[in-house]
Formats: sequence, structure tokens, C-alpha cells
Amino acid sequence: MSLTIKELNGKKFELIPEGSYPAVCYGIIDEGKQYNEKYNKWTSKIRIMWEISELTVNVDGKEIPRVISKSYTASLNEKSNLRRDLISWQGRQFNIDELLGYNMECLLGKPCLLQIIHNKKPQSSEKFAAVAGVMKLPKEINVPIKINDNILFSFEKSNVFEELEKLPQWIQEIIKKSKDYIELLN
Repeated sequence: MSLTIKELNGKKFELIPEGSYPAVCYGIIDEGKQYNEKYNKWTSKIRIMWEISELTVNVDGKEIPRVISKSYTASLNEKSNLRRDLISWQGRQFNIDELLGYNMECLLGKPCLLQIIHNKKPQSSEKFAAVAGVMKLPKEINVPIKINDNILFSFEKSNVFEELEKLPQWIQEIIKKSKDYIELLN
């Protein structure tokens, strides 16, 4: 699998319009343990990335699918947002074995229906598109064809630094703030 992707040099694109869109998961990123100032503790985070093939953007003369992602606390606690979204996406509750260890890699290539809303950034009037919900794709909707290569980043890989360089700069910056990355440097 190729993980070579291109930084778009901070180009701004129109927001993904609010609404529901068929999408396909193409990325699972281990963001490591991120410091949470509100709770004064380190929390393991994971990012899920989707492409929406019905919406495209022109980059260097090539039409590519719009993408969106959401960062979650890496927990299947009954109150976690990740668990809520995965139950909705699967259309069923977790079984006991899955709760003991759910392999997130199984989500790569899996279709869903995303609910996109617009939120405002704190202390700003600037809006951004956000994933408000992830649902199982209804049977009457055709499964979108995935265009992007799968992206899988984990601190469990032996070539973490090499794989990190293949990620977009903004994701690299998040990962470099993690306790896991800092510990690798020492």
C-alpha cells in the first residue's frame, strides 16, 4: 500500500456543505497520547479519515475526492464518542470479544453515511466542517468507490519516523506533540 501523499501547502477550500454523504474510510491514524489541558492528563487519540467521492476539489488540475476526518479518544468505554459512532456505523452493538480488543484496521475501505455540520472555531467567527454522525450505509445507497490509497499509521510499526514523513504536515504536527513521539526521541 502506498502512503505517499502530498501537502497542499495550506490551500483553503470551500467547506463541505452540511448534509449527509456516502463516504468510505481510507485512513486510521494513531495520534498517540495527547495532553488534555481540561483534564490535566495524557489521553490516547485516534483519527479516522473518510473520502466523499461525490464531492471533489481541483488540485493541480486533477479532480480528487473531498476528505474529512475526526479525532477520537481511543476508548470503547460505553460513554465514548468512538464507541457511539462505531455502533452506529456497524448498525449493531459490540460483542464481548470486540470490547476486549477491536482492530481499527478493519474499518479501512468500509463505507458509511456521514452527517456533516458546520461549527465555529473557539474565539473566532471562522467555520469548519465537522463529522456529527457516522451511520451504516443504507442498502438503497450504492457503495462509493474509494479513490485514495489506504493510510495506516501506528506507533507499533518499526518504521515510525519514515511513515510519519508520508502524512500531511498538519497531522505530523499533532503526532509530534504526543507523549509516544517524545518518548521515541529520547
